[in-house]
Amino acid sequence: MGEEDEGVYEQMRFSMNNGLYGDARIRGKILIVKYGNQCPQLYFDVGWLSFKTESYWDTIDFLKLSLRTLNYDREKFEFCYYAIGVSNYELGNYSNAVLYLREALKISDKGDYYKYIGLSYYGMSKYSSAMTEFNRAKEIGSDFSNEETDIYWETVEKLK
Repeated sequence: MGEEDEGVYEQMRFSMNNGLYGDARIRGKILIVKYGNQCPQLYFDVGWLSFKTESYWDTIDFLKLSLRTLNYDREKFEFCYYAIGVSNYELGNYSNAVLYLREALKISDKGDYYKYIGLSYYGMSKYSSAMTEFNRAKEIGSDFSNEETDIYWETVEKLK
């Protein structure tokens, strides 16, 4: 990167660290256009920023690029799989959500992963599978929002 672009990168990192995710995302996308695969960390950064700003299509696109270009880093790969999974869930792509969240589970056993798999199964009307995943999430200690708790109880009712 040239000196001017290093300044843009530093501004992006400053914005990231101070909760100005939208601003940082724009700066990161500018750098990606210019440098692309030369700076694979940018894909991860912009994917992370996209997830923080609920820009789910960008989350999926940039984190998939990150998975292909970053050297293996357990925490980053886990985040990529989790964020891609949740983004697919939010977009209604439930089967893709399950696939990516299962990959995250291969790295770390976390309740939220099971919860989102359960929510995805619920979205596919696979209530028995949803309940299995919800129960595993509760067993591990995942927190459920009010809306997610309502879905849990709706699943219980559908299985009666």
